[in-house]
Amino acid sequence: MPPTRARFTARAGFTFLETVAAAALLGILAAAVFGALNAMVTSQSRMRQRLACAELANRIILMYLDDKDSMPPRGVSIPYAGSEYRWEMTERPVEIVPARPDVAAERAAENRGLRLDRIQNVTVRVWLDDGTGETATFTEAGPFAVLTRMVDPIGRAMRNPDSAEYLLRDPNSPRFQEFMSDLQRFSSSGRGAPRPGPAAPSGSGK
Repeated sequence: MPPTRARFTARAGFTFLETVAAAALLGILAAAVFGALNAMVTSQSRMRQRLACAELANRIILMYLDDKDSMPPRGVSIPYAGSEYRWEMTERPVEIVPARPDVAAERAAENRGLRLDRIQNVTVRVWLDDGTGETATFTEAGPFAVLTRMVDPIGRAMRNPDSAEYLLRDPNSPRFQEFMSDLQRFSSSGRGAPRPGPAAPSGSGK
């Protein structure tokens, strides 16, 4: 009986075109994945910068309420969380329309209480400074935050026990003089009274 021979069928491999197509598909997938990761990292970075802008805006508002002299100088960038930020602040009077004009007119005629036109809208804008001249002024192109708060200049000085204690500590301080000036200026009896300037220094100059 003649010996039997096993037959082996050679398995066909990838052709050159199939290898090129597979490499191209892998390249496209890798580019898509890296692009999505890069966009995610950029989005998280911008989100952190927007949060930093909001935190700085809130801190500037608190400095304005507690002590204006402690506010950072305007026009100078503020380093925070590894980046530089700029800020600006505007103060505008609030126009209050009374629900009952007759009652408001009667109270104004009787000179009772403090005038409502003392209330101000304080708006603070903080934005990212990328070091170029384009971000020297406010722009919405990059991360930014805008915080607006209604402020009563009379109640601002007494908004908490610490502020009141700091205000009443020294009646000769500029802060106390400013408070008394605002109190007189916005009282109904002192309508239209001009705001006095800073007191002259005591003693004779040489």
